Amino acid sequence: MITVDRLLDIELAVMLHTFREDSAARLQRTERLATVGQFAASIAHELRNPLGVIESSAFLLRKRVGEPTEASSPTPATPRGRAGGCSPASPPSPPTWSSS
Repeated sequence: MITVDRLLDIELAVMLHTFREDSAARLQRTERLATVGQFAASIAHELRNPLGVIESSAFLLRKRVGEPTEASSPTPATPRGRAGGCSPASPPSPPTWSSS
């Protein structure tokens, strides 16, 4: 006959094994997400870096030629980190309603 201590030891061993498996699976998911995040950050950097140089060069060329710069241009460039090209210097215009 199995004693209570032996039965509890078996149950504890099963619980520990299950916990280790769950912990390992969680660690793998976390590592995968971290890798995807690093990859996305790397791609974003590779895209923004040349675009920043192009934007700066275009600004300097406009300034030399005498054309209006970005601040007075009718189509301003999208500021980094802001969705939809919303600029803090120029708030969106209110909607106009037409009566039909």
